[in-house]
Amino acid sequence: MSKGGPQISHLMSADDVVLFGEASKAQAIVAQASLNEFCEASGQKLNVQKSSVYFSPNTNESTMAEICNTLAIQRTKDFGCYLGVLTMNGRMTKATFQDVITRLDKKLAGWKAKCLSLAGRTTLIQAAINAIPAYSVQSTRIARSVCDEIDRKIRRFLWGGTNLERKTHLVAWDVVTRETTDGGLGLRNMRQLNSAFLIKLGWRIETEPTALWARVLKAKYCKGHDLDNVVAGRYSCSNAWRGIMEALDLTRQGVGITMGDGRKIKFWSHRWIDGLKLQEQVINTVPVEQINNRVYDY
Repeated sequence: MSKGGPQISHLMSADDVVLFGEASKAQAIVAQASLNEFCEASGQKLNVQKSSVYFSPNTNESTMAEICNTLAIQRTKDFGCYLGVLTMNGRMTKATFQDVITRLDKKLAGWKAKCLSLAGRTTLIQAAINAIPAYSVQSTRIARSVCDEIDRKIRRFLWGGTNLERKTHLVAWDVVTRETTDGGLGLRNMRQLNSAFLIKLGWRIETEPTALWARVLKAKYCKGHDLDNVVAGRYSCSNAWRGIMEALDLTRQGVGITMGDGRKIKFWSHRWIDGLKLQEQVINTVPVEQINNRVYDY
């Protein structure tokens, strides 16, 4: 997956299999033989109509045609949706998440806002409507314009409005999205919800370092460094990694990462409760020559 990173031959999920290999006719023959052996042993049959081959952008046309002919499987430029989530390749735009907006519109169209009380609309939003975008943003940095569009549709439904009729919003949206104990309705702001999921991914990378997905991402982007010391931002990085890095400031402040048993704490370079590194505080108040000669008890 990357230089020096984990080698992956296949991934299995539910009743689907993804095979990885070099873009060559020889590797296509090996993959075909493996599939034939599996079919003979299991009694199952490969559905070539539902199968597809995806190539990296630097593969030449003749090689792609040769491999597709060998496998008798059509080429695809995008795997589309899998388990309700887009398998995205390339640049993310507002159009990428249009399906989420469409599903939300269909859900809202099935209910007449004027037939429900405010409590009923709030319950429907919490139980069903928020679940549609929340499922898609758990591992994806969703476009901010899409977040604002989703919030706009939820606000309109909450106050009984429609596409043709606008109702007065009696309470500010930042108050509505507060917890019920703080006087709000407990609804979720989509930008904050997306950031929370991305912070969770950053926390899981730290607490589950042996997980396959964590090893793949760290080998590709961290280059041997831990998450706290990675410099944000590679233009060619994946959407998920870009989101993790954008939420890294909150993660570093302790919102997403806990210190655990202290074995991985870097006393000088990690950020503490005030959000600052200890070395920054000491250097700003104590001359460097005194720091080098001082013994600290901790």
